[in-house]
Formats: sequence, structure tokens, C-alpha cells
Amino acid sequence: MKNAISLLVAAVVIGLACPASAQPAEASQIWIVNASGGIFSWTGSNWRQMPGLAKDVGVGANGSVWVVGTDAVPGGYGIYQWNGSAWVKRPGGAVRIDVDPQGTPWVVSSLGNVFRWEGNAWRVMPGLARDIGIGGDGSVWIVGTDKVPGGYGIYRWSGSNWSRVDGGAVRIDVGPAGLPWVVNESGQIYHRQGAGWKLLAGRARDIGVGAAGSWVIGTNPVPGGYGIFRWIGAAWAAVPGGAVEISVGR
Repeated sequence: MKNAISLLVAAVVIGLACPASAQPAEASQIWIVNASGGIFSWTGSNWRQMPGLAKDVGVGANGSVWVVGTDAVPGGYGIYQWNGSAWVKRPGGAVRIDVDPQGTPWVVSSLGNVFRWEGNAWRVMPGLARDIGIGGDGSVWIVGTDKVPGGYGIYRWSGSNWSRVDGGAVRIDVGPAGLPWVVNESGQIYHRQGAGWKLLAGRARDIGVGAAGSWVIGTNPVPGGYGIFRWIGAAWAAVPGGAVEISVGR
């Protein structure tokens, strides 16, 4: 973001029609970051480029959007909040971000520390993480830093600490009912069901889950990064465009 995010680059609409089978339940709830750092939001039929550059993006159920920028700072990269027309810089640095239903962001720093925004400052939380996901019910899950088969340990926030859950992953997001979806180090995609994990078809690099459905960034190289897909109940439907990170409103 550095200077780019403050320059308010003019919005560009990319004319990529989405197949009817891949239409999201709610437009403007899906945001992506592409391989060049470009930030895009889904309009319901195409991707609209937003100002600035980012490394990661998080979207809350109330429509709040936060990004990790590209300007190096202690803790990772600058943190910014979308105000509807521009990005407002907040203190601190991070490498991963997600947003709860009330619009409160949680971040992971370059050292793995977990922080929650409390209106005007960051509160450090227990533990270390590599990724974080928040559900529409407020459930917070992380991928930890302890190496296990499949990647790293998976944990759920209990309100005062992290409770270990079986399995291993490298990316995580959480659905509206508080159940996580993960991607492991082999690119396999799993959905938590009850006390176990269900393996889904396909391979992915990142995942976003919310009221607008379950979306992944695949492993097939395309302009802009990798293919974008939406889960349609039994398979992944391709959506035009390419990205490296994705977030879906809760």
C-alpha cells in the first residue's frame, strides 16, 4: 500500500461474466487479492478493482473490510480499514487477517502473535498462529505453529484460550455456523462435520467461507494467480479471474 493505497487508484471493472451455476448468494461479499497485490470485490457478475494493494483481505458479516497492505512495518505489513471510498491506515503490522461479525479484525503478525482490535489499539491474545478464520457466529479458529501431519495444529478460541482440534492445515476459514473449512499442505480441502473432517474434491491454496458460499483459490495457474472456484454442493464451479487470497463475508 505505501503510496499506492493513498493514491486511490481509479476503480476498473473487469468484464468477466460468471456462469449462472457459480452466482453467489450475495454480491459484494467476496473480496480477492491477486498475484500483483490488486484488490477486487465481486459485483455479482464481474470483479471490480478497488484502490490500493494488499497481501491479505478479511471481510466481516456487517460488510467491514480490512486488508494487510504491502508496506513493510514491524510485525509484517501495514493494516488498513475500508471506509467505503478509501483505506484508512491503522496502527500495527500483520501478515494474515480476518474480521468477526461485528467488524472487529483479528490479525496474525510475522512472528505468529495473534491480536484483536479493540477500537483504537490491538490487544495481544494467547498463543501463536499461521492463519486465522472467523465464522458468522463469532467462532474464531487458527492454524497454529506446531507441526503435525497435514501442516500445523488446528485450534478453536474458547473465550480465554485455544482448544486443540484434531487434524492439520495451512489455511483456514469458518462458515456461518462456526464450522471450519481447511486446506492442508498437500492442497486437500476438508470441511468440519461434527467431530470429524470430510474430505472434498479438488485442491486449493486458500479458502473463504461465508453467507455467500464456500470459495477457494485453486492450484491451476491463470493470469492474476490461480483459478477461483465456488462450491455448488457436490463440486467446485469455476469463476473467471485469478487470485492468491480470498475472503467471504460471514
